Amino acid sequence: MCSDFPYSLVRNASRITMEVKDFPQKVNFRDFSLKIFILFFFSEFMNQSALSFRTIDKKSTGKVEVSGFLERLRYIVNKSPKFSHPGISVLEEVLNNSAKNKFVMFNEFCVKLFLHPNMAKALESSPSHRDLKATLGEFAQMIHKTAPVPRSNP
Repeated sequence: MCSDFPYSLVRNASRITMEVKDFPQKVNFRDFSLKIFILFFFSEFMNQSALSFRTIDKKSTGKVEVSGFLERLRYIVNKSPKFSHPGISVLEEVLNNSAKNKFVMFNEFCVKLFLHPNMAKALESSPSHRDLKATLGEFAQMIHKTAPVPRSNP
């Protein structure tokens, strides 16, 4: 790995993987690398999801109702289509498989998301360079329009 690669992604992938019950003690390097890349590629979505989870978990139990969490994830996906995120159908499938319990833990959600077969496909169909460049151009224009005009001192 590069020396300037964000260590937090490795730490988070490790923590998420090892804290979930019924997860094998030995982790395949390729699978672990995929988890790190998912965290990297979907970092803004994962950060927003974690924040929403903590907001919903007002009693700090570590568990939230599946329906409330899914509602928040739909809101995240619909309000911010500019950052990469898994498809809503993938999120629904992952959480509906957890619905038997009615409650879900964040790390459990992450592991199920990592294991979903469409996640690898989502990484393969990442946005093109042209799309990313257009998005950055829109972002730069938005910043330019909202940036305060510098004043000159007489």
